[in-house]
Amino acid sequence: MFGANEAVLAYIRRLVGAKTDRLDINGSLHSKIRGTMLSGVFFLNDGYDGLATWTTNTTLESGIYRLSSATVNSGVTLTPTGSFLGLFIQGTLTINGTLSASGKGAAGGSGANATNNAGHLPGYNGVDGFGPCGSGGGAGGTTLARGGGGGSTDVFGSNGGLNNPGTTGNNCTKGGRFASDLRDILSFCGAGGGGGAGYSGSSSYSGKGGSGGAGGGCIFIVADTIIGTGAIRADGLSGGTANNGTSLSAAGGGGGGGGGCIFLFAKTISIPMLTVAGGAAGAMDTAGNPGAAGGNGSVIKIPL
Repeated sequence: MFGANEAVLAYIRRLVGAKTDRLDINGSLHSKIRGTMLSGVFFLNDGYDGLATWTTNTTLESGIYRLSSATVNSGVTLTPTGSFLGLFIQGTLTINGTLSASGKGAAGGSGANATNNAGHLPGYNGVDGFGPCGSGGGAGGTTLARGGGGGSTDVFGSNGGLNNPGTTGNNCTKGGRFASDLRDILSFCGAGGGGGAGYSGSSSYSGKGGSGGAGGGCIFIVADTIIGTGAIRADGLSGGTANNGTSLSAAGGGGGGGGGCIFLFAKTISIPMLTVAGGAAGAMDTAGNPGAAGGNGSVIKIPL
């Protein structure tokens, strides 16, 4: 198994001395991409780790697995320990269960507790994602329980407005520096949503803002064929509900995490469900405001 940094090193070594034409005489951009950048990717597709069949729910160490063929049985969920799972399959990858990196991206911010506090107390920001698309959503909060901003998968999620719901995070609009930096691809993940703000007012009120939802991670697959009746998911998680308040509580809900990324390279790609949805907004407390939904991530499919 490779880690992301080892894969980058192997990729760079593979391309040492490689030459590319300045002119695309045949007008075939697809062929040029295959002949330059993707040649380094295919170098890892040697089946070194052998055959794999997953028959029970399994958590795999994050990294790159080089398999001859692989099957995820129906009812089985395969999950990475961290934000990234790479599968390089010489033959066929059959997914009748689920590959899931949902909630494996950047962590959401913690909600702030504002019990008996007369000053301003914002919620915490979500943690930044690792790739160029993947910043944390803004925090909620000052004097009246605004919700957390949704996690973004392209730029920063917006802050929640004063005494208003948080603003939904942006959807991903670009795929990163694909050809110039392989590590951006291998460490791509969604962003965590911002935590909602607790109410900060008189001692008659209390409450704690909901935490931001974690962002989706990244699933990266190179195979001859990808088929099955299952699903590949890299969704953001929902923002947390405001809590710990009394009947006079006024706490904001947490922002949802940004969706992650799914990259698929294969001659045949036939999977019915590919999801990179942003997490839902966290609910408000009695007199607060809800958070905001996270932005959606990206699904990139490249036929070989």
